[in-house]
Amino acid sequence: MIKRVLPFILSMSISLNMVAKASDESITKNELKIGSTYTFKSLGAVRFEEGEFGVSRLAYTDGAIAVSSTDNIVYVAGHDRHFSVGGFLLNKKPKHDSVSSLPIMPNILPFTKVDPKYRETKTANVITGLEVIDNELLVTTDEYYDADHNNKEHLVIFKNRLDLEKSEQDGFFTMTGGSHSAGWMSKIPAPLSDELDALYLAGSASNLPINSRHSIGPSLFTWFPFFLSGTKGESNIITTEALIDYSLNYPLHDDSKNETKKNELWTELSTAVYGFISPDQRNYIVLGTSGGHKSEIGYKITRKNGKKCGGFCAMDPTDYYNYYWIYSVEDIKESFSKRNMPETLRPTQYGKLELFDHKYPIIGADYDRESQKLYLMLKNLDSSQNSWESQPLLVIYEYADTK
Repeated sequence: MIKRVLPFILSMSISLNMVAKASDESITKNELKIGSTYTFKSLGAVRFEEGEFGVSRLAYTDGAIAVSSTDNIVYVAGHDRHFSVGGFLLNKKPKHDSVSSLPIMPNILPFTKVDPKYRETKTANVITGLEVIDNELLVTTDEYYDADHNNKEHLVIFKNRLDLEKSEQDGFFTMTGGSHSAGWMSKIPAPLSDELDALYLAGSASNLPINSRHSIGPSLFTWFPFFLSGTKGESNIITTEALIDYSLNYPLHDDSKNETKKNELWTELSTAVYGFISPDQRNYIVLGTSGGHKSEIGYKITRKNGKKCGGFCAMDPTDYYNYYWIYSVEDIKESFSKRNMPETLRPTQYGKLELFDHKYPIIGADYDRESQKLYLMLKNLDSSQNSWESQPLLVIYEYADTK
């Protein structure tokens, strides 16, 4: 499993006891508070139809999602070994109920392998982001274990997102930000888009192995995804501009193993899965997961539960959380004007999201600015349809302006 799915998923084989607990989880009407500024009202949750559709299934998904409110389609990445995308019909009537009683969204677009006609190097094998633009579906990609830093395959465009199986796939395109930028995508609203001279943002973090190729903290790159054409030569280069970006030399926090027990910002176990401009355009909100803030972080250590982990993990297997980081747009403007460097920006707020426990991490998200709805995909929450293999659940929120 990739790091973005988090080491606190104790086993890929779900026990019947865990299945029963997941099926009995209840979706409540509790508000989702992101920092002290933003409150989202819970509208309920919906399940994805379980099963094989096309070349893949949703279990063990890479996590990326994109929601099209115009035709009510939820696009999702398939099983992490199948390098594919599919679509489900969005249910407009989410419920607050036990998981086993929630509405089910049927699959309407079978999973289709990401495999553009002129693919040459064949290094990319992980889907890191999805975005709907008009009739197209944009798919950001990376290589899971890119030890030699040679992956240049960062973006594929499905030209007809309403028929993925028959759609022409354009790509791969190379993003100049590399793995630092090849992750989530979201639109920059006006008038901020004019001030930053870009229409979209892209971001990523150290979610996959090989930290030396990643931003060691959430990034923000600006770019223009329009007018992309061709698959060879210089035409496949996408220029991105870093406004927030970190590295091993300039990480978001320099105590990655939290040896001081004072690091509540970003550790070796932190992941960021989605970032978007806040409804009031004052902040950049990043959602993800984090861990190791209370207990020791070690490499292949034997944990308190007696089990040895395969990589970095927290000594306490419950020391993981859904997390958020909030950056000031004014600071981002300072970076754009070159008065600040991208690695110097720091979140103004960060911390735990009161959203389920360590067993159900956020693995995907999307924000629809027109409806002001926030969609969160949580891992392992739906085991009601298959007693051997759990699926993620889609929880839906609506921005509540409390001013």
